[in-house]
Amino acid sequence: MEKANTRKPRIIIADDEADVLMLMEVILSREGFDVEVSPNAENLMDKVTRQPPDIILLDVRMQGVDGEAICKQLKTDRKTKKIPIILFSANSDLEQIASNCGADDILRKPFRADVAREKFNRILAKSSFGLIRRFHS
Repeated sequence: MEKANTRKPRIIIADDEADVLMLMEVILSREGFDVEVSPNAENLMDKVTRQPPDIILLDVRMQGVDGEAICKQLKTDRKTKKIPIILFSANSDLEQIASNCGADDILRKPFRADVAREKFNRILAKSSFGLIRRFHS
């Protein structure tokens, strides 16, 4: 009998606000996700290419960094283009920014934990992670 896939879905959160990173890490870890945080864009790119996550939660406006440009870079690179990206911001133009860069979804700041969980689970269900889970269950 084949053993079920019990690996937790891995999420990388990129945000330059330490309190936001800590809060998201706590909330998503409690929801059963393997969470890795990235306080800057350089660190993010290294983490994504070293061990691709199941989802990237990307702040649109980090100090000195354009999250939209990072999203475009990830979505045009053949190694990372299939990784779902959720843009995370209080920016009123978030939908347009997501459309411009090819992001898979958005999460507005401030957010509710149940809304975040629902978005992550919906994206995971459509991804290869969800297919692997269904295949093994």
